[in-house]
Amino acid sequence: MSQGPSQAEIVTAFQGLLLDNYIAYAMTALAAYEYTITVKQEMTMVWQHRWTLVAWIFMANRYVMIGIVIWTVAPETAKTGIFAGV
Repeated sequence: MSQGPSQAEIVTAFQGLLLDNYIAYAMTALAAYEYTITVKQEMTMVWQHRWTLVAWIFMANRYVMIGIVIWTVAPETAKTGIFAGV
């Protein structure tokens, strides 16, 4: 009969998951901060001018990054959030 994982293995796995969560939330905070401090510049430099290829690339880069952050963090909050297990 094999035994389950040892307590040290469980603690190590938990610490790894905790670190992953910390990194995901730090990435979210950094993305939100970057967006808030640059949205005014974006409005004056991109939105009010003619849409060129550079403007399209900038917007795609900016909003795809926000989508990736949401995609990364949303599953974690669904597991631990207020509606977890519902």
